[in-house]
Formats: sequence, structure tokens, C-alpha cells
Amino acid sequence: MNDKLIEKVCEKCPATQWGKKSICSVHNLHVGKIETCPEWDKYIIENQGLLDRSRQLAFINLEPALEVVQKVDEEIKYYHWMVKEVERLRKEIDT
Repeated sequence: MNDKLIEKVCEKCPATQWGKKSICSVHNLHVGKIETCPEWDKYIIENQGLLDRSRQLAFINLEPALEVVQKVDEEIKYYHWMVKEVERLRKEIDT
């Protein structure tokens, strides 16, 4: 993911001395060695509504998260019933 952020953010950042060395003057590192950057966080928030912290994605806006939870709940609501029904139908087919 850092490669995409480097392309999208660092390339346009005034702190980056883009060229052969691609050094960030804020972090005083080559852009490929930067682990995190507040500018990356801003980009992620603006474009995806997600924030990457400690290799975990956190929703900034809870609405998408709630929609995902509701969808998963609907999909697994009748799981146990479906398992029993599949077993019942197998028995009918086998006999």
C-alpha cells in the first residue's frame, strides 16, 4: 500500500525532493523507507474513509461499517437452519 501512497501523495508533496534520490525533507528519508506520514493519512481519509493504523484499517465514518455488519448478519441469520436442511435433503437423496 505504501507504494500507492508514494505515487499519489509524495510525488506531489512540496517536501519531497523528487528525482533520482526521492528524499523527503520532513522525514529526512528516502520515500521508500518511510513507514507512516500524516499526509498519507489525510489522503486515505479523503479518498476512502479509512485510516491505516498499526496495519489495521479503522473506519473514520461508521456508516459503512454498520452497513457491512448488517449485511453479514442477514447472510448468516439462517445458517444453522440451512445446514440442517442440507443434511435432511442429503438423507432423502441417499434413501
